[in-house]
Amino acid sequence: PYWASGFWQCKNRYETQEEFLEVAREFKRRELPLSVHVIDYLHWKRVGDWKLDPEFWPDPEAMVKEMDDMGVRIMISPWTLVEEASENFAPMQAQELFTGSLDRERDTVDFGGQPVYQYDPTNPEAAKYLWNRWKENYFDLGIRTFWLDPSDDCHNIQEYSRVQYHLGSGTELNNYFPVAHQKNIYDGLIAAGEDEVVTICRSSWAGSQRYGVSPAAHDIKSSFMHLQAYMKAGLNLSMSGIPWGAAEIGGFVTDD
Repeated sequence: PYWASGFWQCKNRYETQEEFLEVAREFKRRELPLSVHVIDYLHWKRVGDWKLDPEFWPDPEAMVKEMDDMGVRIMISPWTLVEEASENFAPMQAQELFTGSLDRERDTVDFGGQPVYQYDPTNPEAAKYLWNRWKENYFDLGIRTFWLDPSDDCHNIQEYSRVQYHLGSGTELNNYFPVAHQKNIYDGLIAAGEDEVVTICRSSWAGSQRYGVSPAAHDIKSSFMHLQAYMKAGLNLSMSGIPWGAAEIGGFVTDD
């Protein structure tokens, strides 16, 4: 779609609705082109709530309207992880919608000093549950574009053969994880009436291009060495059949 080829503005991170809006307003005051404005992670109260924290984002409907009036699309990054204190943990745990292990060990990853669980994108019920929350708390507000970060498996279990997905073991399905998640979100968006699907993602695999995916070089350093490496990575990406990748201008992490 036309909007996807414009300038995308993002940083780590906008903490409040007013900060987010003021940056877009400043673009307009300076008559600078702005196509997409990104709300990154930690916009939630608890990991896995999959909603904007009302303390810091008090009126998302008004925010979306103002951005629409400016002709700027909002992209948001809800993540795929869930902490035990989240409102979604108990129902997802009861329905076994998280990835697991062959020996029933908890398949978690440390985030901010606490264990978080990841939904299983190969489980149709997990896909349905996650999309219903995203649709209710983002899409229905007018936020129709998603940054799928993380879109790869996150767990502390090092041996893929011990990781258990709904469709099989980690040995078989580890690399399919991003494609499964990307397909779930694509299918949800199409079913909800969105016909211009572009998602930024941290990982991809064979077939990702079917679902409007644009893989991004995440958390790269601001150095000529990384610039050289990611120029090659981008060429290899396009040669693999995925036609379009995203970039972080100037890198993301400094050496300071």
